[in-house]
Amino acid sequence: MRIMDIDENTKFRPIDFDTDRYVGMSVINRKDDAPVLIMMSKSSNPPHYMAMDGMYKQMYYLRYADAVDYCKRMGYIRSRN
Repeated sequence: MRIMDIDENTKFRPIDFDTDRYVGMSVINRKDDAPVLIMMSKSSNPPHYMAMDGMYKQMYYLRYADAVDYCKRMGYIRSRN
């Protein structure tokens, strides 16, 4: 994980959150709030996906599509319809 100065205009990238256990897959940058992350485990077989909302809320899924669906249901991702 990179350490950097953060202000309200900082745009994060998935690679900014890679760790020894997880790979960043998606970042949803939110104005005035912590980003929402979708990360994939490196060591699980099959891999699991973690949707992380801020620092304390973590949801785990077996499919990437389910993690994305959670983000849609919570309003982090808007439909293009």
